[in-house]
Amino acid sequence: MRQWYFIVDHQQTGPVPEVELRARLAGGRLEQRTWVWTEGMSAWTMVTTAGLFQAEWIEGNWNRMRARDRDDMRPGWRNGFLIFRLPILLKRIRHDALLQAACPPTFSPAILTTAWAVLMVAGFAAMLVERRHLLEIFGATMFTSSLCLLPVQAAVNRANRARTPRPRETRVPLEYWLSMAWVMVYTASRLME
Repeated sequence: MRQWYFIVDHQQTGPVPEVELRARLAGGRLEQRTWVWTEGMSAWTMVTTAGLFQAEWIEGNWNRMRARDRDDMRPGWRNGFLIFRLPILLKRIRHDALLQAACPPTFSPAILTTAWAVLMVAGFAAMLVERRHLLEIFGATMFTSSLCLLPVQAAVNRANRARTPRPRETRVPLEYWLSMAWVMVYTASRLME
């Protein structure tokens, strides 16, 4: 079983077995923004992105959102109504007290929501016109529309860096950028056929 290290209150703790780390997360003794590391990882990462905790985090986060918003809407339906909820979500993120204190975001919720909606509508319109390449158009639509949310993620990342010590600096690996370029080239070539 893998041994994990984590940072709490600027102090590195560990090693602890994975079972104990999961128990601490489930019990609320570790925040979702806690930095963790185990042998084989190239850099420290947040516990929610370490590959172990996504399912628990998604379910727990959804339950907290339901309780906070007094909303029984399931995640699938919530995503279906995203076009109506996205402006509200982006405004909440933009004016979040923790983000404002750490590193005030500079993105515009209105501009990002409009760009996202335009790209989604254009993509779905293209799928109605060009039925031979539905999967490729759908993938291109999801990818390009998600680019509109990168400034939001960048603001959250800046705030996390300002609030949490990072033992080592991490960079996005070259393989990621190459795979993204390949997806774009492949999608464009399929659309041109």
